Amino acid sequence: MNTLKTISSLKKEIVVALFLIATLATVFANQMVRRKFQITNDGTWNCHASDDRHDGGNSTGQCNVDGSSFKLRYKIGKKFHSPYAIMSFRPESDKYFDLSWAETVSIKISASHEEHLLFQIRNFESAFSDKSDAVSRKYNEAVLKVGPQLSEIILNFDDFNVPSWWQERYAAQGANARVDLSQAEWFEFTTRSKSGSGIIQIERIAFEGHWVSMATMYQYLLWMWLGIALSVLLSRVHDLRNELARKRQIQEQLSETNNKLELKSEEYSIMARQDSLTGLMNRLGIHESIQQHVQNKNGTNFSIVLLDLDNFKSINDQHGHLYGDEVLCDIASITRECLRKDDMIARWGGDEFIAVLPGASERDAAILAEKIRTQVSSSRLKYTCSFGIAETDSGIDFRETFKRADDALYRSKDEGRDRVNLSSEYDSKVDTENDLVAQ
Repeated sequence: MNTLKTISSLKKEIVVALFLIATLATVFANQMVRRKFQITNDGTWNCHASDDRHDGGNSTGQCNVDGSSFKLRYKIGKKFHSPYAIMSFRPESDKYFDLSWAETVSIKISASHEEHLLFQIRNFESAFSDKSDAVSRKYNEAVLKVGPQLSEIILNFDDFNVPSWWQERYAAQGANARVDLSQAEWFEFTTRSKSGSGIIQIERIAFEGHWVSMATMYQYLLWMWLGIALSVLLSRVHDLRNELARKRQIQEQLSETNNKLELKSEEYSIMARQDSLTGLMNRLGIHESIQQHVQNKNGTNFSIVLLDLDNFKSINDQHGHLYGDEVLCDIASITRECLRKDDMIARWGGDEFIAVLPGASERDAAILAEKIRTQVSSSRLKYTCSFGIAETDSGIDFRETFKRADDALYRSKDEGRDRVNLSSEYDSKVDTENDLVAQ
């Protein structure tokens, strides 16, 4: 049982260890293997230039490819109140890009002189956007400070916002007014200087993020570990229930065994105090009964009747031991029937029996003994008994009383057997037969 429990516990520990390893591997993989989306001069992207001439201004912008870079050459005029030149990147085919997973965007960029550019990611909004109206695309924008040195600018999406004029124009509120990159269409860089000319060079625009956002991954891992903890808890509860049931079963088995042992002990106790042949008490049983009587009756006197089968050896020799056993059982049965309710009878040993009669005088005991002798004499088994009787004195000394009864028994044997004799301290010639008739 302990081995099975150890194996089961080891299996659970292995499962938990595997989940822990899987968790660490997932976190490590999600950190190391990142998702990327790039805009480079690889032939899949087109660079477009536009300027304020569409709005009546006189600024100019021209986009071209120089090696691995995209370049915007611009000249800002003063005719339009907010002059501008724009360089935009669009894929060759019309499609949307889901960049909602992105966490950062890095731009490798330089300018001929220090310039502030407005970087915009245009997103198609199903609730507001119209394919024929470019302005209806949501503006997700951030401001870049660019210098002559080619450098990499890294933005996270807390740096982006949706301009208030677009929100007001389309009554965008709540989630609709937030930065959204789920259907990005094109990407733009707009000049913000009021005059002058220059060149903007862009080598790469790269979006990066985890395949699964850290927040989502931690949430999944939390739910997974909560599930594992719940499973372990339920498994533990199941094990505890099984253990409790097993202990209850063991307890029931022990209780049943204990009951059997108690019954067996009681049986052995009875056997230790009972004669197996006649069913009467044996010497140990009668001693305990006498002691109990003395304790319960506060020293009430009693009489002892000793009876011994006459010529029992001759009975065994002539008729066999089975017949002898039948004689012993017969005398036990007759004696039981003649005794009173509180009287006690035991097989003292061999062919000798003892009766203890609480509260009975020696004469009362003699009358009872005569009754037994008479019934024995008329038994079909043809045997006789001799009796010796003594009454306790005020000291209730059993051994002394027993000795006097034993002496009386021997006198019965010496006087020819089949008779009742009283203790030597009394008149041994009491007419028990007449007394019996009187009873």
